[in-house]
Amino acid sequence: LLEPLLEHFVNFEHTRGNEELGRLAALLAPRDLIYRVVLPLMREVGERWHRGEIGVAQEHLVSAALRNVFGALVRLHPPRPGAPKMLIATLSGELHEFGILAAAMLASIAGLDPIYLGPNLPAGELAYAARKTSGEIVLIGYSSLQEPSSQELAELIRDLPQGTELWVGGRDVPQPDGTTPRIPISSFPVIEDFEAQCVRRSQGLQA
Repeated sequence: LLEPLLEHFVNFEHTRGNEELGRLAALLAPRDLIYRVVLPLMREVGERWHRGEIGVAQEHLVSAALRNVFGALVRLHPPRPGAPKMLIATLSGELHEFGILAAAMLASIAGLDPIYLGPNLPAGELAYAARKTSGEIVLIGYSSLQEPSSQELAELIRDLPQGTELWVGGRDVPQPDGTTPRIPISSFPVIEDFEAQCVRRSQGLQA
C-alpha cells in the first residue's frame, strides 16, 4: 500500500500522490486508512527526514495531503451531539505535525469535535483559543525529532481556563514541576491509548 504513495511524494508528484491517497481512502475503512496507510507513511517520511534522505519540502507536501484527508474525515464524521471540542496543536518549537494530524483524524472518527490548529503555536495563543472556543480538551503533541520545552508546557498549564483538560501525546514529553497541576493532565505515549480515550469519551455521550 505504501511504496507507490511514498515515491510519488518523494518525487514531488503531488497530483499522483493525492490521487493514490484518495484511492486508498475510498478502498479502506477510515480506521484502517489511518493505521495501515497514514501512520506508516508518517513514520517512514519522518525517518527519512531524520536520516537526511528527504527534505522539509517533501515533508510539507505529505502534511498538506494528510490535512486534506483530515478535512474529508471531518465531513464524513460530524461530531456527536454534545461532543467536547478538542483543540489540537504543537507548542512553539515543535514543527512536526504528523502526530497531531493522526490524532485529529482518530478524534473525528470517534465522534469528538477536533479543532486542528497545527504546529508551532505559542502557549499563550493556544490558551486564548481554548477560552474563545470553550474548548473542553486541549491536545498537544511532541515528536522524538524536536527538543521539548518544559517552559512552554508550564505556561500553557498556567494559562488554560479552569476546567479544561490537557492531553499530551508523545514519548519524549517534558514533565511539569512537582506542584499539583491546576487542571487535569492525561499523557498518551502511544496513539492507541489516545484513540481508546477518545472512544471512551464518545461512548460516555451515549450513556
